[in-house]
Amino acid sequence: MMSEFRLSDKFKNVFLTNYSDLDNRYDPLYYLLNKKYNFKAVKLATLMTDVFQGQVQGSSIVEKIKVLKVKNLDLFGNINFDDVTYIDSINNRKILKYGDIITPFRGQTIFTNKFAFYNFNEVATIDNNLGIIRLDIDKIIPKFFRYYISSKIGFNEILKNVGGAGIPALTKDIIANINVPILSKNTQQNIINIMDKAYLSKKQKEKQAKELLDSIDAYLLNELDITLPKIDNSLDKRIFEVKLSDISSMRFDPDYKSKIDTLKNLTWKYPLCEVKDLMIGSAQYGANETAQEYKLKDDIRYIRITDIDEIGILKEHNMKTANNVLNQYILNYNDILFARSGSVGRCYIHKNIKNKAIFAGYLIRFILDEIKVNPNYFFYYCHSSIYKYWVSAIERPAVQSNINSEEYKSLNIPLPPIKKQNEIANHIQDIRDKAMQLNDEATQDLENAKLEVEQMILGQ
Repeated sequence: MMSEFRLSDKFKNVFLTNYSDLDNRYDPLYYLLNKKYNFKAVKLATLMTDVFQGQVQGSSIVEKIKVLKVKNLDLFGNINFDDVTYIDSINNRKILKYGDIITPFRGQTIFTNKFAFYNFNEVATIDNNLGIIRLDIDKIIPKFFRYYISSKIGFNEILKNVGGAGIPALTKDIIANINVPILSKNTQQNIINIMDKAYLSKKQKEKQAKELLDSIDAYLLNELDITLPKIDNSLDKRIFEVKLSDISSMRFDPDYKSKIDTLKNLTWKYPLCEVKDLMIGSAQYGANETAQEYKLKDDIRYIRITDIDEIGILKEHNMKTANNVLNQYILNYNDILFARSGSVGRCYIHKNIKNKAIFAGYLIRFILDEIKVNPNYFFYYCHSSIYKYWVSAIERPAVQSNINSEEYKSLNIPLPPIKKQNEIANHIQDIRDKAMQLNDEATQDLENAKLEVEQMILGQ
């Protein structure tokens, strides 16, 4: 008896399938993405009244008919009207109606899983990267379809039908061929209720988390007895004279001079200490290596500015490694990284030494003397509004703002006794932990709701 052939585990990008399982498709992505779901279904063609692709880009300065683009949709079905273009007129058929399902129609945006349920009174249409699915409300509840098509089961119907060659695009035939579960209106409404409740819970918990994070700045400034300077934009305050002999660091920009003088004139409860006096060794610029896909568990991560979010948390998606890893760039526990360009001023503290990582060239490493300063206190101060005020003064106005290592070394930080630093750092960490827990709960609530809905669709 012939034994089953198996590939070695070292072949990460190769898989096998039986010839009898081919669906007249030979592109591997189709078989990697297309999961087999079994449920009673009808074709979408029997449930819709219209489907079409947008055609306009929008260029009129007359604010008459809004033109939505992919960027106006998010992953949770929300529509943002803050940044739209306009047109003067369009065929009435392509004016968005209540209950329309908006979906990306061409390019890689098809794979972003952005589906929106239109429930606005705005007079709007779509550009040619989007499409509209208009449903027969006597046969299906449109909002249910929006939740279904963005689920794993529904989105699989999109993935398995989009061609593997050329620019990905949806067609009327592909959409018409989508399998939609046969469910009663009561079951459809139950699914809507479950998902609405989950999204509301997610929104509320994320709001609570944001409020907690926003409270940190006021707490820190209060503990350090710092009052932020008030911005006076009156003409007499925007004009000042200075002697050439008083200009330092070869900086001639008035914004720098004005803000630095303001910081110098503040009353500080605790003594100020420059970063250069809190360091061990020299500041170090990161590696200039080419980023590559992060594939194996033992790959060394390549941390770039774009991997660090606004509050200094390392993102866990789209991770990269480098084509060449040098030990001199390996990060150690409590290393501080500053962004020197792009998202200039962004700060990160490295904690995860279980998985090795190096840092990219647009980041600068500082190693702190922990006898003098608590690294966590230092990190949290570098997310305060007073720090951001300093960044706005120091960053050099150019096509891309930048702050170099010498300028970071000149940053003055109020330095309470180490006991007080520990107290502040621990309190802020508690707040951040609570905020992270709320965000995790919000995500889990939504995932649980999606799982419950999938089981209802599959009849389990």
